[in-house]
Amino acid sequence: MSKVLLPVHGSWMLLLAAVVFMAVGILAGETGIFFLIIFLTQTIGILMPPVLFLTLSKYKLKETLRLKVFNFKQLVIITVGIIAVYPVGVFFNAVVQYILVGLDVPLPESPLPPVLMETPFLISLLFIAVLPGICEEVLFRGFIMRSYEKIGRTAAITISAILFGMFHFNLLNLLGPMVLGGVIGYIVIATNSLVAGMYAHALNNTIALTLMHVIPSEAAEYDQVVNQELMLIALYILAIVAIICGAISFLILRLLAKNTPNNEYNFSNYKESSRFMMILPVIIFVILFILLA
Repeated sequence: MSKVLLPVHGSWMLLLAAVVFMAVGILAGETGIFFLIIFLTQTIGILMPPVLFLTLSKYKLKETLRLKVFNFKQLVIITVGIIAVYPVGVFFNAVVQYILVGLDVPLPESPLPPVLMETPFLISLLFIAVLPGICEEVLFRGFIMRSYEKIGRTAAITISAILFGMFHFNLLNLLGPMVLGGVIGYIVIATNSLVAGMYAHALNNTIALTLMHVIPSEAAEYDQVVNQELMLIALYILAIVAIICGAISFLILRLLAKNTPNNEYNFSNYKESSRFMMILPVIIFVILFILLA
């Protein structure tokens, strides 16, 4: 019988990855080389911890991580679904920005720095879309969501999505990734393929990177000084777009075949000590998020 990941594994892996991610980020940050920082934090901080654990603990990588291909029909559905859901994530991030501006709170740095505008698009695509699409999906949908499936698929998708959003440690990029994480979680379970999740993640980041190159930098800077009344009008318009696009994405993604069994888990069989050990690292992670976001 194959070894199965438990919720406690996912919780401690989250905290371990967060600590390694931050430590590597601090050390790599001394170089000041943006793409080196991205490469090291993604590979050492995010990809390496779950892969090493699964390998050393002798889990079946292909089975545990759902390393399976997906078909062309699913490719088309995922592509349309991710493109359609993108405005939803933008809307929720805009809501957070509106609230922060209203509270006169200094806005965090943009998750996509200006240096990307000076870099060849294909190189940026590799480091901003492809690399995170692989590394972050292995950690969050491959390991963390997989471990929480013992308490139900819906709970696993929701928990991993929330933690995924928080892992960005950026209030301006919190709710958008949560939405994306929920959608990708559904895609992975519906297709029984983490590779499908990697593609969806990379596609989302590709859209963001493309828009950054298409939209003039002056327009991007304008939102820092625009008054709240105009922001609110823009937010209403964006909300309408998000509702329409979200509905389209929902209907499209429902076409994906559901292949994975439910694997419901009864918490009554979970010992109190184990439940505490499952929650403790998440609490520590939330504290880190509050301190650093």
